[in-house]
Amino acid sequence: MHQKERAIAPILEQELGIKVIVPLDFDTDCFGTFTREVKRLGTQLEAARLKAEKAMADPSQCMYCNP
Repeated sequence: MHQKERAIAPILEQELGIKVIVPLDFDTDCFGTFTREVKRLGTQLEAARLKAEKAMADPSQCMYCNP
């Protein structure tokens, strides 16, 4: 969505052998935005943890973005 993977993916692939794949519908803005257009529930660290959990989970089962 914000294409941050373009910056981090090459490093992860080179250093850890991890292939980064971002689904087209992957949306972390549901956890809040830096501009506060979408209010964050909890702290920055809590939001980061939820984003990481979402990335590792089946996106169709995400209770935060698919209520």
